Amino acid sequence: MTKEDYKKREHQEIQFSVYYHNDFQALRASEGIDFNLYVRSLYGCQSWDSSGGKSNSSFYKAYNDTLVVKIINEKEFVEFQKFAPAYLRYMREKRESKQQSFIAKIYGIYEVFIKNKVFKCVVMQNLFFGIEKITQVYDLKGSEVNRLTLAHPEKSYTGLDTNFTIDKDGKPYLLNSSVYDKTIVAL
Repeated sequence: MTKEDYKKREHQEIQFSVYYHNDFQALRASEGIDFNLYVRSLYGCQSWDSSGGKSNSSFYKAYNDTLVVKIINEKEFVEFQKFAPAYLRYMREKRESKQQSFIAKIYGIYEVFIKNKVFKCVVMQNLFFGIEKITQVYDLKGSEVNRLTLAHPEKSYTGLDTNFTIDKDGKPYLLNSSVYDKTIVAL
């Protein structure tokens, strides 16, 4: 991003509605995420092409690749509001008991007002941060009902549950014993 792009952004009025601020701040702090760095990371977000997911949502990555922003629709926003207290309680309990969790870390939920538009978004941990080469990505939900996406031979795509089963020839994915033990504890 050029210096001129930043100057244009400085003069653009942006307003936020922040939800569950204290709870998410505590979660971010427990992960060692400094508030000022968090805000700066989000300021420099760039569009991220992540094809294949069912929602067809827009995604953005923080300039330092540590965070992902997903634009969500009204229905997803309302549903998140319903389960957010349970999610935050679960994450707090895991943090306090020093147990791991395989649930994706969500660091904030916001409404962003830019000019006459409203965007609802969640900010999440970028699970791919620091990974140099990714051969295939799957968005697994634990169901094969309506969980197939068509591959795009010219570019990478995010496979769903049925894609995973097909790609693995229906064979189970084997875990070594230490990973298995950690998985059982986390579940």
